[in-house]
Amino acid sequence: MYKLTNNHRYYTAHLLVLSARPTYRIVYVSESLRVHANVYRAAPMIRPRYIDEGFIFPVGLIVENDDWLALGVHVNDYNSVIIRLKGLKSVMDRIIRLDQRRAPIRGPPVGDIQRHIHAILVNETRVPLLHEH
Repeated sequence: MYKLTNNHRYYTAHLLVLSARPTYRIVYVSESLRVHANVYRAAPMIRPRYIDEGFIFPVGLIVENDDWLALGVHVNDYNSVIIRLKGLKSVMDRIIRLDQRRAPIRGPPVGDIQRHIHAILVNETRVPLLHEH
């Protein structure tokens, strides 16, 4: 996405849950994943002319158990770290329960997820953003 104010890039990472049966569909998109401010401070911004805020870019995933994920992420295009998402089991149990109640036959229309993430980010950041798909 791009900020409407200065046309700089705005990156976010999200946990996305996909159901494979009876048909492929996205059932959950989290708010933006963020790490402690010290992680961003330890990684200088490589492209400050184009990006204002610190960001993580996930590149790998390890399911450690039913409650923890280890994510390999790039921080500000400067270095790579492994972060751990904990407490996943209760989140997944809730998502599964809610999805079983609603369980649509097919997924959302093309572009719907991008619009949803765009709305989340504008609401979260209060920054006007432009998304292109």
